[in-house]
Amino acid sequence: MFALVTKAIISVKQSMIYDLVNYVLVPETALRLVMEDRMCSAIEALDIMKNSRSFGTSMFPAAPARIDEKIQNYVKKIVTMQTKN
Repeated sequence: MFALVTKAIISVKQSMIYDLVNYVLVPETALRLVMEDRMCSAIEALDIMKNSRSFGTSMFPAAPARIDEKIQNYVKKIVTMQTKN
């Protein structure tokens, strides 16, 4: 019983970390890089990002699934190390 609960907790932690990285840290980092590079406000940086989205998606198509898999495996290792401590 406890093994199933532990696996469920680890699975939730992994998805939470993965979501945090993809939906919070990556966009925030991109925004900050645009702000620094263009020396502009956050609102201006968002406009720049929105206006360049079509160029970015045509020049750099979505990452292959294997990259997402590598990220998930890395997150899994981190969570496993944390649960051992």
